Amino acid sequence: MSFKFLPKFGLKRILLSLSLLIFVAACGSTSGTAKPEPTAEVPSAGGAAELNELTICLGSAGGFDPTTCAARDPAMMIDVLYEGLYRYTSNGIELAGAKSVEVSDDGLIWTLNLREEARWSDGKPVTADDYVFSIRRLVNPVVGSGYALAHGGFVKNATKCFNGELPFEELGVRAVDDFTLEIELEAPCAYFDAFLAYTTFYPLREEITSMDGTTDWTSDPATFLSNGPMKFVEIEPNQYCVFEKSETYYGRDEVNLDRLTVKAASESNTKLALFNAGDVDMITDYPSEETESLISRGLYHGVPTLRTGYLYVNHDREPFNDPRVRRAFALCIDREFLCDVLLSGTKIAATSFVGMGFPGATADEDFYSESPKMLYYDPDEARQLLADAGYPGGAGFPVLELPYRSMAADNATVFEYLQSVWKEELGVESTLFPQEAAVGNLARDEHRFTFFLENWGADYFDASDLLALHTTGHFMNFGNYNSQEYNDLYQASTITIDNARRIGLLHQAEQLLIEKDTGVIPLYYWTDKFIFDENVVTNVTYLANSMPKFVNIIVNK
Repeated sequence: MSFKFLPKFGLKRILLSLSLLIFVAACGSTSGTAKPEPTAEVPSAGGAAELNELTICLGSAGGFDPTTCAARDPAMMIDVLYEGLYRYTSNGIELAGAKSVEVSDDGLIWTLNLREEARWSDGKPVTADDYVFSIRRLVNPVVGSGYALAHGGFVKNATKCFNGELPFEELGVRAVDDFTLEIELEAPCAYFDAFLAYTTFYPLREEITSMDGTTDWTSDPATFLSNGPMKFVEIEPNQYCVFEKSETYYGRDEVNLDRLTVKAASESNTKLALFNAGDVDMITDYPSEETESLISRGLYHGVPTLRTGYLYVNHDREPFNDPRVRRAFALCIDREFLCDVLLSGTKIAATSFVGMGFPGATADEDFYSESPKMLYYDPDEARQLLADAGYPGGAGFPVLELPYRSMAADNATVFEYLQSVWKEELGVESTLFPQEAAVGNLARDEHRFTFFLENWGADYFDASDLLALHTTGHFMNFGNYNSQEYNDLYQASTITIDNARRIGLLHQAEQLLIEKDTGVIPLYYWTDKFIFDENVVTNVTYLANSMPKFVNIIVNK
């Protein structure tokens, strides 16, 4: 079984210098007005002037449990602390903690031969038992991982173990010997390596890790063990944490970074103020109204990410139970204008649901480039579809109520544009209602909406992750899209060993979802944003999951 490599699909910095045609009224500059949240002084290491040290600011400086982590910021830090069986590269995934893999002819047994030179930060070898413990912990409901069955469920007997019907010793994972791990699946899964690249399958040391979720073993460097390129050396809760290069990591000679300091700040204004003051070298969040200023200063670096922004449409509300109506609303949206102008080039116009970068049927193309263009701007076709559905020129169409979560300025920009274009092109009136995030999320969960702006980033490196959202009964299927044909195509793809056929089934499912049924309305593909001065922070490369390879960075101060 060979592992995947993808062609490079343009994971590069998007440096934009746009002259905006339209300014959103809410976007006034706040430069210089933000006051940083109080942060503790970070002690400097001895000989710090000689160290290659990077200081960044994230939303938190903690939460380093690979089993339960479901947030982007701690996941970035987990990836410098740990190494799993596979890792991300700039254009795909490759073996890491495992040096080879064999998959049985029926696709059910994955045998992974581990690197014998891999070490924990205390110098002990990383063994197959460490992976066995970690995977058992994943499917233990007491631990409370949201990925217990979403990821662990592929392993034989996982659901029965999770439900207490079988002991964890019956889970389909075992140590053949110290450096041979065997994983048995419930059904063939040609893309199981994509799951193995995720944090949920990283190894853990049983003697320091809580199996029942009761021990806080991640908050004290004295008890924390890791097997990745960096080790955890210091923390001030809710203030900062510090990592240093691990002397036990087998690839330490290829690690450029000596020290990584992560400061914590919850507010985007605070993060930008810390950056402007020179207290941190890189931030990943800032007030959206500062985009143009950061672009003009050459500090904005956007990286295409495996995330799609889209509108749920409530299929249970008339007249949106008619696919012609849904398609009409989709085709009168000028996504390029929305993304390039109104959103200042910080998003990429969507032409399908699955964006750039996911593996395709062959190594020559990614999933996106294989897909037909299913979304385009055609207001004439949109008006005809609405007329065919019985609403010529919008006559007789109910006035829409469009609540939106007001947590980010972009949400208001998107809905103000939709309100305008649906009135101009379709003759449909609507009223906007900004809401607190908690109120909007509750309305979403209870299906009390007509349109709801959502986004989803892939947990694992395969298009199936995004397309699973629209199967009947999926916890994220808030619009109640219900197509047995779609379900059948998706289900068939999950048990198909032949990768080309599997990807073909997923393409059919996506085309049904977007082109025929318009089950949801994609708007854009996200970019991750990194703010830094490339004269100071150099040698920045991005992985296929859009995260910087922090350990490669060189800081010039």
